[in-house]
Amino acid sequence: MIDFHILVDPMHAAKDRFGIGSALASAKRAGIRHAGLIVACEGLDFRFMPGFSHAVRTMSLHLGITAWPGVELVHIPQPLLEEAVSRSREHGAQLVLARGECLYDNAERGLNLAAISAGIDILSCPGILDEEAAGLAAERDISVEFSSSPRCGIAAAQTVMNCLRAGCSMVCGSAATCADELPTEHLWEHLIRGSCSERHVADRFRAHLSQSGMRLAQRMMQSELKIKKSINNA
Repeated sequence: MIDFHILVDPMHAAKDRFGIGSALASAKRAGIRHAGLIVACEGLDFRFMPGFSHAVRTMSLHLGITAWPGVELVHIPQPLLEEAVSRSREHGAQLVLARGECLYDNAERGLNLAAISAGIDILSCPGILDEEAAGLAAERDISVEFSSSPRCGIAAAQTVMNCLRAGCSMVCGSAATCADELPTEHLWEHLIRGSCSERHVADRFRAHLSQSGMRLAQRMMQSELKIKKSINNA
């Protein structure tokens, strides 16, 4: 299984929230073999990223799980999103997510389009993703999250249909903060069936998730190889 959105506290200051080690160990126990370890960021300070990235790479290597360090941009004003994406990558973020028009956040309209236009990797919690945003994401090869989080998945059916129509990549993300929130393969299956009105659509969407997830994972692994070569040649 692949989960591109596991939320961690890099300093492990909160005892009820994943640190790096507990996130990796819990993911491995849950059968996840590829994971995005993500830090939620509400500003433009990403100086923690080099240390965080090194810890994720080192610990994941010893635990036998592929993990990518990244950020989720949350409540960043739309005009600053492009700068936030650029800065986070400069500091070592391999995965850049941005929280979209989450229905619980009362987010500004247009946030989904602004985040996609800023060049993120994954649009998380998109709320009801419209056809225009799905089309732009497909055009720019940006993935949209299919979330197991109850807060983020309540409008999944319409988003799934618009993404399938547009040929837009969708990938699995849990936004889990602790072991109890990591979904099982059984739960993912129910979420897929619940988001699709007909069996043939569910079959198509299941295949789409698998293909999109593996394609993004392969892209991330290629990026990781380039980073390792750059470090070795330095």
